[in-house]
Amino acid sequence: MKGRRVIIAGLCLLLCTLAGAQDTTLLERIREVNLPSSLQAQWEQVKHSPLLADNLESKGVVYLQNPDKVRWEVTSPIQSLTIFNGESPRRFRLPSDKDFKASVVQSEDQLTVTLEPIRRDLKQLFSRIILTVDAASLQAREVLMVAPDGGWTQLRFSKLVRNPELPQSLFQNE
Repeated sequence: MKGRRVIIAGLCLLLCTLAGAQDTTLLERIREVNLPSSLQAQWEQVKHSPLLADNLESKGVVYLQNPDKVRWEVTSPIQSLTIFNGESPRRFRLPSDKDFKASVVQSEDQLTVTLEPIRRDLKQLFSRIILTVDAASLQAREVLMVAPDGGWTQLRFSKLVRNPELPQSLFQNE
């Protein structure tokens, strides 16, 4: 369960407030594009651990309804479901600009946003988080979460639908 929380935290970080870097206007635009009122996307994940010989791969779908609802479905290699619905004891919140220091590097076709944790509890989970963003659309392509032990988790998003009508039944515990 802790692993799923870290991955969902990564999704939250994809959507977090990216203040504190030099180009605040650019970071605000990236945030606006990647923080719709609702979202649906497919995802693929590769997880590397220094303790394992092989990387672990999984895929699934995520639904997000701001401000506090997430449905995270794993469809392969095994099926599982995690729901944050604003009512359960497990809560989901977007980090603030006091949680991370952000920097941006721009190349021809992409932006790389590096988030470095400020809070001690976040430093225990991540040494850094790197978002790869399309330079033209400002849409996030990938999230790389690097753990203090050298492990990492890479999330790639596809078939992204911004602001879909999501039935509230998606966020009910089954």
